[in-house]
Amino acid sequence: MSWYEILLGDRNCQSGCWFILYEEDVIRETDGRPFALTKRGRSIEERRVVLREDTPLNETPNALVYPRSASSGKDHPSHTDQMGECQPQCKIDRAGTVVFRYPCVVNADKLHEHTWSCEEPIDSELRESFNRTFKRGRRT
Repeated sequence: MSWYEILLGDRNCQSGCWFILYEEDVIRETDGRPFALTKRGRSIEERRVVLREDTPLNETPNALVYPRSASSGKDHPSHTDQMGECQPQCKIDRAGTVVFRYPCVVNADKLHEHTWSCEEPIDSELRESFNRTFKRGRRT
């Protein structure tokens, strides 16, 4: 899915789509608390999140995402070396890690053309880990 498709109203986002959200909008699925308590209340969109599965945003009030942290690990590379393949507005600009231990829920209305960043490359290690970790939408 591209930014252009979202701009034209396509609300069927695929697994691996990245968005940039306010901290207060990224809520841990397990306990309903914000993912990063110490950062809530910041007035800029800075939390990168990735959709874990294909999601029809017009049909669901919430979407399951994984947050990304640039301060707690570096196993997910930035997309800066992939700019030829990535979108110009890509915000995955520093190495970090996708935090699988804290699946989060976000309001599907927050996922739109203004918060969309890019799509994870199809052959990335992150995509491969989605395929290994999830089968038929369930964590194994």
